[in-house]
Amino acid sequence: MLLLPCHFRCGLNSPATQPTEILVENQKRAQQAAINLRELAARLDLAAGVETRPGDPRDVISKYVKADKTDLLVVGSRGLSGAAGMLMGSVSSYLVSNAGCSVVVYRAVKADE
Repeated sequence: MLLLPCHFRCGLNSPATQPTEILVENQKRAQQAAINLRELAARLDLAAGVETRPGDPRDVISKYVKADKTDLLVVGSRGLSGAAGMLMGSVSSYLVSNAGCSVVVYRAVKADE
């Protein structure tokens, strides 16, 4: 099974202004991301399962991979550093230390690099 974690946060630029609206908006984004990932997996001829689960991504993903006895977890990195990285936290850094399996962190090359 391929676990493709994703999570969303709403900031000041989000159209959602109330906690309930933020939750609903995040759920819609997660559902659309799951649809997109299923379609991508199908185009690549991959047997993949895609799930969305509420909660802190660090906790949800680490519990999932332990329960599933995952051998390898591949996660993306947004490349935040400095104050932004400290404020937002790093899901990938947490998972490297706590997932209970091997973790590969993939960081996409930015267009200006």
